[in-house]
Amino acid sequence: MGCVTAELPHVPVNAGNQPLRQPFDSKERSGYMERITQSQLMRLFTIFLFSSPVIFLIAPMTEIGGFQAWIGLVVSYAQGLLVAYFSIKLGRIEPTVQWFKFGGRIVGKWIHVPIVLMISLFSIYLSSIALRRYIDFFASIYMPDTPTWVLGIVIAICAALAVRSGLEAIARFAGSVFFLTILFGILVPFFVGKELQTDMAVAFVSHYDFKQIMLTSVYAFPWCGEMFFVLILVANVKEPRKTMRSMLIAALLSMMFIIMTWLFCMMLFGPKLTGHLTYPVLEMLRFIRIGDFLENVDPLLVSWWTLCMLVKVSLFLYTGTLGISYLLNMRDYRPLSFSLSIFMTGLAMGIASNYGELEEFLKSLPWTVIIYTLELLLPVVYLIVYRLRGRKLSPEQQNK
Repeated sequence: MGCVTAELPHVPVNAGNQPLRQPFDSKERSGYMERITQSQLMRLFTIFLFSSPVIFLIAPMTEIGGFQAWIGLVVSYAQGLLVAYFSIKLGRIEPTVQWFKFGGRIVGKWIHVPIVLMISLFSIYLSSIALRRYIDFFASIYMPDTPTWVLGIVIAICAALAVRSGLEAIARFAGSVFFLTILFGILVPFFVGKELQTDMAVAFVSHYDFKQIMLTSVYAFPWCGEMFFVLILVANVKEPRKTMRSMLIAALLSMMFIIMTWLFCMMLFGPKLTGHLTYPVLEMLRFIRIGDFLENVDPLLVSWWTLCMLVKVSLFLYTGTLGISYLLNMRDYRPLSFSLSIFMTGLAMGIASNYGELEEFLKSLPWTVIIYTLELLLPVVYLIVYRLRGRKLSPEQQNK
């Protein structure tokens, strides 16, 4: 009589230094996870980081920092890179799983879920701020007779379609805009260079005021601190060990583009006029003349900037949609894209009665505290708790 033996299932042995935890199943690991390359991430965050500041940061940073505003911006970007470092380190704890899913195993589900809700709403709130700034700019300059809600709906529909198409589509679109940015970055200095007061250049390295530099860096941090959102995208990026390098390149490129634009405005208008103009970059673009056949190129460049802002709004909306879909236990985030874009538009319309009121709020101390808490302290707290609970990175995770 033959003897039938049953093969016992293999039970993994704890290696001692590896955390005892249930692994994520293959569906949870893949799900609706789009993958982008490191070069796509770099181009995406380059556009994401400079699109708003290049228009809206120039005047206030000049008003606060004067000739040394560029130093404050460098300090702010250094803080932003610190945010990116901690965010990437946190995201690489489970490099193939989004932070929304594994964060509860670090601080506990009852703490993590409210934080995910807060970050998701914060992301949508930032998208509404970016949308409102764009609407106020475009309506006041080019379409004063058009209702602002019409412009808001148009951009919201485009952003919702981008989110529904996925992260890879947003990254590819940002890549196309990136090459346009490089082209304009080369051409604009060529056309405005003859108008610059170059004898003013010595003032940029001879005026130093520590207080003004620090105030400028604090004011600019909300823009630079947006590198925090790489935390949500770490799981979507190939070769996650190279993510910090990509973020460093993106930060340097965006910072150089902003500083270059600021320098041109300063050497065209001087610090006082630059600080008091609402949109000094727009006034700078009106100095550009290409022969006799194209005497006003600012609509062309504003069209390019519109594409940049669409990337920013779409990425904010994308991260917020991911968080809400996790909280609702949805396998696919796409059905939420249009409903949350409507919510974003309504929030943008009601966030402030006018542009001045919005900017005053964004300069306030409470807003600064919120930004530093969510974008800088939050990943640090997660990492501290992770270490205190003894959940050190496994060797194979460290090599990724």
